Amino acid sequence: MTNSKLYFKTIILFIVFLFIFIFRNNIFYLFGLINTSVKKENNNLVTENNILKEKCEYFEQELKSITNLKNYANYDYSLTRMSYRLSYTSDEIRIFNTDNIKVNDILINQYGLVGLVKSVKDKVSDVLLLTGVKNLSVNINSSYGTLSGYESGYFVIKNISNYDDVSINDSVYTSTLGEVKEKIYIGKVADIKITDIEKILYVKSDVDFNNINYLYVVG
Repeated sequence: MTNSKLYFKTIILFIVFLFIFIFRNNIFYLFGLINTSVKKENNNLVTENNILKEKCEYFEQELKSITNLKNYANYDYSLTRMSYRLSYTSDEIRIFNTDNIKVNDILINQYGLVGLVKSVKDKVSDVLLLTGVKNLSVNINSSYGTLSGYESGYFVIKNISNYDDVSINDSVYTSTLGEVKEKIYIGKVADIKITDIEKILYVKSDVDFNNINYLYVVG
C-alpha cells in the first residue's frame, strides 16, 4: 500500500513538472504580465500622487491669491494666462484676451504688479512687464515718485524729495497721477540713496518675472 502511495505521488509530481515544462513560457509570460501590471499600477499611483501634490500647491497658491486680491475687491478683474514670452530676455509677453481688455490695463498676480497691456489684438494682447517700464507714477506713504527703470533685481524710483518721509520696508503702489489703476502693490523699499536733490529708492518686488503663468487683468 505504501509503495502504491509513493508511486501515485511520483506520478502526480511528474505530471506537475511535465505541465510546468510544457507550459513554462506561458507561465513566465503570465508572471511577466502580472509584474508589468503591478509596475504600471505603481507608476499610475506615483503619477496620481504627483498630480495631487500639484493640485494641492495650486490651491494653496489660489488661497493666497484670493487673500491678497481682496485689496482689489472694488476693481473688475479677470483671470488669463500667458500665451508665450517673446524671448527669454524680453520684457514683453503675450496673453490670451479676456472680455473688455484694453490698453493700459494692469496685470497682477498674488504677489503684485506684473505688467501693463500695451496692445490688443484679435485673440491675444501684448504686455510690457514691469521690468521694462521706464515711466510710471508711484506712491509711497504721502509721497509721489517715478518708477524709471529696473537694475539688478530692483526697481528704481526717482523724483522723491529729500524732505519726503520714506523709509526702508515702506510699501510702494501705483499712484492716482498716472493712467493706470491706483493702489496696485509693486513692492517694498529695500534701499535708499540720498543725493543733493532727491532720494533714489530701490524697490524689491515679490513677483518672479521668470515664472509667470496665470495672471489677473485689472480693468
